[in-house]
Amino acid sequence: MTSSVRPVFKLTLEARPGTDPIRALRSLLKIAGRQFHLRCVDAHEIQPQPERTREHEHLGRTRSEGRFRRGDREGRKAHC
Repeated sequence: MTSSVRPVFKLTLEARPGTDPIRALRSLLKIAGRQFHLRCVDAHEIQPQPERTREHEHLGRTRSEGRFRRGDREGRKAHC
């Protein structure tokens, strides 16, 4: 029997104001499974971050090693 390594992706999603986050996530996972044959293997809620504007998100980013990183922030990865 041969084992195949499957690609795994990690996403961070944020619900917009006025959205039922659990219902939206469940719908998204159903669509991902039925239409795109993707299966959720891990999901957990994280602590929300303070509100930021889109303009603030793009300040200080540099392209390094194929990933966007925030400048002067010890090389932490930026979120989608």
